[in-house]
Amino acid sequence: LLEAVPEGSIFLADKAYDSDAIRDKVEARGSFANIPPKANRKKGFAFSSFLYRYRNLIERFFGKLKHARGLATRYDKRADNFLAAAKLFSTRLWIAANESTAYNQPRREQRQMVARAAAAENMLVVAEGGSLFGMDMNLVADGNSTIEHNVPVDVMYEDVLQFFGASNSNYTPTLVVTYGGLAGDPYWRQATNVWENPLLVHTPPRLLLAETGRRTKAPDWAFVDDNNAREARKLSRRGVKVSIGAHGQQAGIGAHWELWSFVRGGMSPVEALKAGTINAAQSLGMARDIGSIEPGKLADLVILAADPSADISHSDDIEQVMLGGRLYDARTMNEVGTGNARRRPHWWERAGASGAAGSTAATAEGRGTADGDAG
Repeated sequence: LLEAVPEGSIFLADKAYDSDAIRDKVEARGSFANIPPKANRKKGFAFSSFLYRYRNLIERFFGKLKHARGLATRYDKRADNFLAAAKLFSTRLWIAANESTAYNQPRREQRQMVARAAAAENMLVVAEGGSLFGMDMNLVADGNSTIEHNVPVDVMYEDVLQFFGASNSNYTPTLVVTYGGLAGDPYWRQATNVWENPLLVHTPPRLLLAETGRRTKAPDWAFVDDNNAREARKLSRRGVKVSIGAHGQQAGIGAHWELWSFVRGGMSPVEALKAGTINAAQSLGMARDIGSIEPGKLADLVILAADPSADISHSDDIEQVMLGGRLYDARTMNEVGTGNARRRPHWWERAGASGAAGSTAATAEGRGTADGDAG
């Protein structure tokens, strides 16, 4: 752990860690060891009791992490799996500090109680619409921060546009699972060869082919993702922050389907890109950390091979990904430029697993196809 202490940082620890070896190690990394000295120390050290108080925040954070059963019981024996679980739950805690989800509470007074309690704590409330027009309008009237899923009407007339536009509620229509007809998910499955998308190289190839090779075919008029995108654009023009949803439909590509459906419904590529970045961050109260490239925000970004503002279909033409200031190749997820870390093999890439679900060769070449090692 001491090897991971960044240069110029402050290392907080209790008296149990007051040793010359630890202090020397931290100092060698150009950092300051803020550790209270033991009573039997003959030599004094600089120590800030004010900075030491921040250790309590870390302890409380770890206390919350232990609410995740897999972490508390050490269910994941491998260090990389345990770290991945810790990061996932840490992300959930970060989101929970900003917002609360109101998922289809059946009674309006219950939903109002959640909204009022959240407002008192300066938190946002993301409410599930549930394909009920009357409930959606109540959610807007009661001051919920964001309405999830599309308002289930083909056309929003002026009364709804004025009412929604005058509120402080935002809108996530979630076009991949649009109510009222065939949604964006089946549209893009039949319009593209999902199993050939290179971004999905991190999904077991044979599983991917089994899930996506057979698809629903229908005429364009039977799909309603574009209709609902058209109505969402009307709200956007009234000042409502409209954002993508993706719904977890197809990991790695679902968010791009949302962007493409917004353009299908009449948004410009730039408007759609805003729905996938800064609008979503502002809607969820996270714009101080993510949503745009600015000093002080998280160094998370994607590097594309083509311009999605000219053609939104280029949004998934991703060459590299930066996460936390570290740069990775999108096909292999090996670190490039900022270091030389190598991604560990997926389970289907390991020795003896090539016939179970995928191809080591295909993955190494950056292909998301399902050809297998030898057919």
